[in-house]
Amino acid sequence: MEWRGENSCKSGEYTTTFGGTCIAVFKLLPQPDPADVMPSPDTPTVQDTTQPPQSVPTPPDVTQPTLDSITVPVVTEPSQPVEVNYVGFSDQAYTATENAGSVDITINRIGTTGSVRVDLLSSDDSGFADTHYRSIEQTLFWAKGDDTAIKIPVEIIDNSEIDGDKNVILSLGNVANAELRLGTVVLTIVDDDDKPQVVVKPEPPKYTLIVTTTGEGHGSVASNKDGITCGDDCSQDYLSGTEINLITRTEAGSIFAGWAGDCSGDEGNFMVVMDAAKRCTAKFAMAPIEESVIIIEEPIVIIEEPIVTMPDESATSTTVSSGPASIGSVACNTSDKLAVGCDAHVETITYQEVGEHGNLTGGTLDHPLTNAGLVSNTKITPTGSLKGGKVSGVTNNEGLIENVEFVGASISGKNADGEVVGTIGGKIILASQIGGVVEDVRLAPDTQIVGSGTPKVGSERNIDSIGGLIIGDSEKPAILERLHIKTKSRVSNVIIAENVTYGEDVTFTNVEFRTKVIRKVTLKGRINGTRFKETYTKVESVTIRANSHLSNLDIGDNVVFEAGVTRDDSVTFSVHQRYMESHTIAALPNLNGIAALDSQRNNVLTWAKLQGGARFGAAGSRYRKIVTFKRSKRKNVEILGNVLTDVRHIGLKADILVVAAHTPPGTSSPSFYMLDRNGTPVLWDGAMSSLIPFRAEVTLAPVVPVSIWNNPVDIVGDVQVYFGYRLEETKTIVYSLEDVIEMKFTE
Repeated sequence: MEWRGENSCKSGEYTTTFGGTCIAVFKLLPQPDPADVMPSPDTPTVQDTTQPPQSVPTPPDVTQPTLDSITVPVVTEPSQPVEVNYVGFSDQAYTATENAGSVDITINRIGTTGSVRVDLLSSDDSGFADTHYRSIEQTLFWAKGDDTAIKIPVEIIDNSEIDGDKNVILSLGNVANAELRLGTVVLTIVDDDDKPQVVVKPEPPKYTLIVTTTGEGHGSVASNKDGITCGDDCSQDYLSGTEINLITRTEAGSIFAGWAGDCSGDEGNFMVVMDAAKRCTAKFAMAPIEESVIIIEEPIVIIEEPIVTMPDESATSTTVSSGPASIGSVACNTSDKLAVGCDAHVETITYQEVGEHGNLTGGTLDHPLTNAGLVSNTKITPTGSLKGGKVSGVTNNEGLIENVEFVGASISGKNADGEVVGTIGGKIILASQIGGVVEDVRLAPDTQIVGSGTPKVGSERNIDSIGGLIIGDSEKPAILERLHIKTKSRVSNVIIAENVTYGEDVTFTNVEFRTKVIRKVTLKGRINGTRFKETYTKVESVTIRANSHLSNLDIGDNVVFEAGVTRDDSVTFSVHQRYMESHTIAALPNLNGIAALDSQRNNVLTWAKLQGGARFGAAGSRYRKIVTFKRSKRKNVEILGNVLTDVRHIGLKADILVVAAHTPPGTSSPSFYMLDRNGTPVLWDGAMSSLIPFRAEVTLAPVVPVSIWNNPVDIVGDVQVYFGYRLEETKTIVYSLEDVIEMKFTE
């Protein structure tokens, strides 16, 4: 009637390497009914009356036959077809909540002829073994006549994380004396952890800060945050908790005389915490006028060959200052060197030098100026430069600042069009006590920017900082030490020392890191780490932009790679090792010579690695990638592999592929077989496009364990096992090419 059993049995031809079962079904044809063979003796003979009557001869004297003398053919009832067994899952899909503990998976048998055996296996999809469930690898057996359903519990792991529903693939394979019906199903583990409550925090209240000035002197007050420039703008609303540093500035002939209201003390700077509406008054007084002391010189009598010299009648007067000359201010631009205080306002500065006690405030600098004192609130044009000394206040630099100690509110290198044109160079020491920042500047070759490391007033958050767009020299990059890079900055062509910190969403381009770890940033261009004693600079939770090149780095968790990223051999991947340790995945022998093909079958570079091996018999023996076994109908050969995913592919969907090549003794050309989802060998024609998945649509974890085979192998000859993965979107195939799992089976 027909063939039954394995799918390839149904044509009547079956080729096997790993064993199988075919059933031929026969049926006896029915015999004709006796009534159709001989008429009954009681049936009268009807004469044909259509012909004219004729004389009938007298029949001979013959004894009439009896029933006992008639031979009747024996008719046999048709036999029933041979019964076929079926096994399969009881349901199309299974569901369990994460806190259920376990779920029963039912496998049914239909039919009672002979004994039946089938393997039940679990494999990861979006759910991972030992993270979301305990893996299953079990052989089920029914004795002859037994058709009782078998229930197998699958343990569910409650990880108490809100990580969404997870799917696990359950499959039946290696069936004996039965056909599979519903051999693959999906178990969905429903995440029942409480979703986090979204608490909408009300925006903190705002309070108004009002600044006034008083006194006979003249001065102004500015804030380190936008809002206060008093004289002109003397009030501003700030969110509760904001810390505002008020900075006083005196005009020529005036001095700061102290604070009143919600501010106190006689220092020129005061930190206000906005926990309520505040009013601060800055008092300015006239600088004291130094009184002159007239000294009358006494006559000097010189006896020399009795000549008496009398003094000049006009008295000589000398002014004696009661303090250093830098107290108070004088008119600006009266000489080449400034030795005291000077407020240039909006004038163009003509000084060539600021002395040790000089204090230059305001003005525009359009030529080189050497500084040994303090320069503040100055605009430096593209032709201007400032070298040495201290820089304070708010400085707009479109020229060059070098070898200075920064103690003010800001240095910015932007021009009126928003372009970064200003340069700083030499050694820049960041020593602002008010949370000042150097931002949006270019860095001259071999610049060194160093934080002072001194305590700050007001808040621990006031650290030595740079920010905005920082552009170093590509040939001689600047080095940054002991400072903080502000959130959302963009930094290029620099060297980052170990004691540099940075905020979130910072982008580094063409940077060398001398740090042990890089976290929560974006990397572009050539990114170099540092080799330490046992490892390289570790990269975690970063995005690496397209076409970047990496060296001396160790790739950790949560690294996103855009297209075209390349690397040196000095780049390592600890993400694989940590994943194997956290998921209890045993290491296997390394398989070298990994290859990758794109959708056009062109060779492409891959960062994936593969491990694999085989063992025979009892658990505990070592897996080897080259091994010899004796053929057996009873002992299992276990073949395992580990896919160490190309880090650029982690999180993508892919099919796991397995191909085995068998070369029987006396032959030179192997036959190739693919393993399908049931683990059944299927003859392969060698075309990449015809490869069928061993496991379909797997979300690639850093390491994907692959249980390739765990059954007897009753053949002789050489067997090589190749495996890898095929990306669902790009169809790129990664596989073992040169180094594979090699087995020899003997009698």
